[in-house]
Amino acid sequence: MSSLLNISDTYFSQHASPPNLNTKTKPSISLEFFPPKTKIGLNNLIKRIERLTIALQPIFITVTYSQLNSAKTLELIKLLTENSNFKNVNICCHLTCTNHSISLIDEALETCKKLGIKNILALRGDPIDIEDTNNNNNNGNIQFKYAVDLVRYIKQKYGDTFCIGVAAYPEGHYNNDYNPVTKNYTSSQNYGQDLIYLKEKLDAGASFIITQLFYNADKFLSFYNAYKEMIPDYKKYLMIPGIMPINNFMIFNRATKLAHVDIPKELIDRFPVDIRNDDDQVRNIGVNIMIEIIERIYNETNKEVNIFHFYTLNLEKSIAQIISNSSLLSQILEDSDDEDEDDEDEDEDSEVEIEVEEEEEEEQQQQHDYSYYESAIVDDPYLRVLQNTKKISHTSEEIKIALQRDSDMEEDEDIVFDNNDDDEELEYEANEKEIAPSDGHYATKTPDFKNPVVAFKRKRSRSSQSSMTSGLLLSVLNNTLKKPFKQHKKLIKEISKGTNPQLGKTILWDEFTNGRFGDSRSPAFGEMDGYGPTLKVAPHKALQYWSNPTKIENLAEIFEQYLLNSIPVLPWCDLVGLSPETGLIQEQLLELINDCQYLTTSSQPSCNGISSNDKIFGWGPLNGKVYQKAFVEFFIKKEKWDKLKQRLDNDERFGYYCGTPTHFESSLSQQDNIKKNNSIGNGNVDGSSCVVTWGVFSNSEIQQTTILEEESFKAWCEEAFQLWKEWAKIFPRDSESYKFISSCYDDFYLVEVVYHDFSDFDGLWDFLLYNDDIDVEMN
Repeated sequence: MSSLLNISDTYFSQHASPPNLNTKTKPSISLEFFPPKTKIGLNNLIKRIERLTIALQPIFITVTYSQLNSAKTLELIKLLTENSNFKNVNICCHLTCTNHSISLIDEALETCKKLGIKNILALRGDPIDIEDTNNNNNNGNIQFKYAVDLVRYIKQKYGDTFCIGVAAYPEGHYNNDYNPVTKNYTSSQNYGQDLIYLKEKLDAGASFIITQLFYNADKFLSFYNAYKEMIPDYKKYLMIPGIMPINNFMIFNRATKLAHVDIPKELIDRFPVDIRNDDDQVRNIGVNIMIEIIERIYNETNKEVNIFHFYTLNLEKSIAQIISNSSLLSQILEDSDDEDEDDEDEDEDSEVEIEVEEEEEEEQQQQHDYSYYESAIVDDPYLRVLQNTKKISHTSEEIKIALQRDSDMEEDEDIVFDNNDDDEELEYEANEKEIAPSDGHYATKTPDFKNPVVAFKRKRSRSSQSSMTSGLLLSVLNNTLKKPFKQHKKLIKEISKGTNPQLGKTILWDEFTNGRFGDSRSPAFGEMDGYGPTLKVAPHKALQYWSNPTKIENLAEIFEQYLLNSIPVLPWCDLVGLSPETGLIQEQLLELINDCQYLTTSSQPSCNGISSNDKIFGWGPLNGKVYQKAFVEFFIKKEKWDKLKQRLDNDERFGYYCGTPTHFESSLSQQDNIKKNNSIGNGNVDGSSCVVTWGVFSNSEIQQTTILEEESFKAWCEEAFQLWKEWAKIFPRDSESYKFISSCYDDFYLVEVVYHDFSDFDGLWDFLLYNDDIDVEMN
């Protein structure tokens, strides 16, 4: 249990007491994390938080919370408080209040109190359910209509037990309030009105403020100046800007739209169109942008704003780069005067040690650049690709030993050590089966749209590429922890640059935002915000887009309209516009919906050795080769699944996952997959996996960007079915639409089907659309 002061007391003990905050203005940071969706992701996140807190010394860390993932939040907090490495780290738990019973709020607060958590970020959460608005006495939930209600409740019941934080919105909170009289929603976004609400929360007992993410420094500064005018004793409170690094352009664009925040044109212009799919270049530009925003705010507020809260998305490299490259934030990495005096002799020894280590590492890196991950193998019955530049080679016996003794993650079979006996089997050239779809094929498969498809190119990143295991990390990290502060500074620089051939490559295997088709071992796997499944659109917009379905024909029409670009989103698909490659199979997807009642939620066509420069399939470094297996994900009525399953089981070219939150079945287990197909998957010990998108590039490991996994499918299944319930909530509970949408939770399976022969563009679609004796009558 932590013996720390709370966030506010910790800050003011390090700085001048309020209201005189001008004696020490060295900047500080705080970090936000969300509970991972898988157990192995949780274990890896703990190590990641450990590294960052040791190296960056944040004033506090926060853990996100929602009603739907509250158990995972409390589990993560419990693990942190039980870990001795976090005994001096202030931990803050998010807590939302709308649509919660008082007993649930009390349970969360009592758990935090028992664990020694002294900080709560009190948030409103999702808008109150329509039914709760119509029935004011429903479980007492109406008591918590706004965040200020939660602040008052905590203060009244717990006094000063908790230091309470609240949210602020530099551009105004985007509200969609339901009027039970008119039965309509009204939208508004005004930071002036939000400042009034902010003052109410501070008056109710809040001590610190964390803002929503923003990218317009002018708007933040205007907001801050207005805040100071409204609140004369503003120096009593901590105003902490929320900073979300830019790791991927598509995610950056999506996040700003969901948050309803402005992106200045001059900022967008810094990302040329031709580099927006290159995550490395996007991140490098994003690092510079965030440094400029942070340093401008610090200087133009006369150093009054000197704590910056990072929405990490459970990633670390971009955070490390921002702090290392910023002349302001890099002060965090500097030794304090006291530490210099206490550890002067030890530091002198460490400086010599560091210099020697750096020289050794430079020599290792020169060799490492040519051998480490120089090639990798992805193996299954229809895919055996080895980059044909050089044979796989690992000359470091230390790395091999470390990997062999790893206990946290199965050795990554994509890393193959020198073995002369296997050379003949491994020496396979990627171009032996290059059969690319012809230009004519593209032309015949691209329909004539009445409403042109928005040409967003699908994101590609190394978020889910082959990863090195974590056993090596533990030995390197543990050695670092025993060394003085300068070694922590060295650690963060290694995280930033990835220069350590052991540590750097190990911890940065998932350095980009990791979507639900990424590697489930990553702490960043899943949704970008960590707040669980929500519709991502306001209820009145959901009604506008999806109307009032009461039968499956209505559902099929909604999915069809999305594929025709007539509506921008679905509950399961919140990216506006189809990708160009999805346009190639639009006709087939429409047939699946209309003829088979397969309600598709995700898909991709196959490609075989297409140039990475290609405008439709291309991604990654130039002049590489990219490959894709065709796959499709869809909801299917349970009575239809049995017949389709029988056909799939009789054809080894296909694999599938099928499930609900309480049911799972697959065509292959991990053991059967290895036994029958000599397939290595992606090294995930928790279940089967299948890489469906990969690329081969010069002097680089094979990059795997899209993976279908048993663990990730199970995690997504829970969320996908929860979205049926979230959708149903926008209707009155006695309505036909509410009853029908709610019934879909029980009546459907979610299925992913992959076609292993990536040289056959039409194979998956011809198979699924083959009538046979499948009943396709409307139910």
